[in-house]
Formats: sequence, C-alpha cells, structure tokens
Amino acid sequence: HEGGSRSGEKIDTEVICPDGFDIAHDSPALWEFTCNGLKEGTANGGQYSCGDTCPECIPECPVGTFEFPEIADGRMVVADAAASGQTVVATVQCDDGFGLAEGAEVSYDVLCNTNENTTEANSGFWTVVNDLPVCMPTCPTD
Repeated sequence: HEGGSRSGEKIDTEVICPDGFDIAHDSPALWEFTCNGLKEGTANGGQYSCGDTCPECIPECPVGTFEFPEIADGRMVVADAAASGQTVVATVQCDDGFGLAEGAEVSYDVLCNTNENTTEANSGFWTVVNDLPVCMPTCPTD
C-alpha cells in the first residue's frame, strides 16, 4: 500500500484546476475518487475514477477593470479573481468629470458567472449584486 492506493480504495482529495479555471464556488473542498486497478495490469497502472460525480473545472472571472452597460460614465475595478457563484467586492471608477454622489458607497458586490458553453480560461463575467453605482457630473473647480 506504500506509495499509492489499493484497487477499490477510496480517497478524498482536493481538485486543482489549470490557471484561469476553478470549480464552482459552492462545490465541496474535497472530492471522492476510487482507485481502479486491473487484475492483469502493470505496477502502479491503476487509475482514479470519480464515477458520476466528477468535479468540473470552469472558467474563472478575472481581475481587472470592467465596463458595465448599466453604469453610465464609469466602470468597476475587481481586484480578486473568483470562481463561478462567488461574490467579491469591486470599487467604482468614474470617468473624468464624473463622480459618485457625496456619501455614496465606493465599493459594491459583484458576482462571478460562467457560461456553460465557454471553455476559455478567465472567461467568466461579472454582474453587479443589488444596487448599481451612479456616476454623476461633478462641478468645475473654477
């Protein structure tokens, strides 16, 4: 048994996805895999199987500055990549000559979403949760 699992043995392990991908935010931290070795197989030739409950690596939402059609004259800056279904905090960046109203929040929650048909790394997209920021014209300095 030293150095590997016996055929039929179940192990719980973390899933590591390639860069730009992650498992869904609400997925379990550990997944069960079973070692399957053939009777006539070669040494250490068994393979792990997850059956019908395999984890899926899906595109993450990337870090960056993003335009939102609903936010005129501004954009959102997201500092943390996220898995699909995860909410993170983004800050508002208004265009020159525009700003948030006095006392308005500068940070807003954004939710990472993923299109099932997309297989490109970091191709998840952000949506604003709850209220949208509003960038309003500022008054001139002179």
